[in-house]
Amino acid sequence: MRLKLRTLSWKKDETFARINEEHWSSWISARLGSEWKNMLDLGSGPGSRTAKLADERRFIVCVDTSKEHIEHGHKIYREIPNFHHVLGDACSLPFKDSTFDIVYSWAALHHFPNTRRSLVEVYRVLKPGGKILLVEPGHLNPFATPARTFFPSPFHEPSEKPFIPSMLEKSISQHFVNVEVRHFSMITYVLPFLLSRLGVISNLVRLIATHLVKLDDRLSSIFKEFAGVIAVKAEKPAF
Repeated sequence: MRLKLRTLSWKKDETFARINEEHWSSWISARLGSEWKNMLDLGSGPGSRTAKLADERRFIVCVDTSKEHIEHGHKIYREIPNFHHVLGDACSLPFKDSTFDIVYSWAALHHFPNTRRSLVEVYRVLKPGGKILLVEPGHLNPFATPARTFFPSPFHEPSEKPFIPSMLEKSISQHFVNVEVRHFSMITYVLPFLLSRLGVISNLVRLIATHLVKLDDRLSSIFKEFAGVIAVKAEKPAF
């Protein structure tokens, strides 16, 4: 007899999800710097995470394999100067060598069919001294697999490969220098999805959300391999 699991739709508490993502984003933003002039947003979707960074002085290109995402991004952000959308493959980027100061990628690398080839391409299109900034899910987090099993979504694909933190760091270090890794969400990974279904209890948890995030930081720094989210900053050598 085969056991059939009952699943629930991917529904999340937006308040706690925002607190989580702002926490991860602040780490990335602090390492972005202010001297860059052009950026590649790799696996961008429509480009909602980087649209606010484009202006008359900075040039941003969003690349995604989804024609729907690229067309949607071009439509909703067409008034933003120097913000462009290109249909492309991370394993064969349509850009010349040493084009970008920054390659930014949020939860996209684990979807690419060939991680090594994608990193080689990122290295190629980065200028010497340029930065790669990544946020990726962790594979060993004790809450991640149940969350993906019981809260399926169109964003989760059977072919995706979340990373073991140390293995991701090793892969990045094979190509880049000055690698810096931060581990997040040991226990808070699943809370946005649970809170959306706990009613009045959710209000109580929100009141202590910032304290939970701080506790989570402490746990993630100790149990690094079990982090739910991995943030990485690395640089192409400045020859």
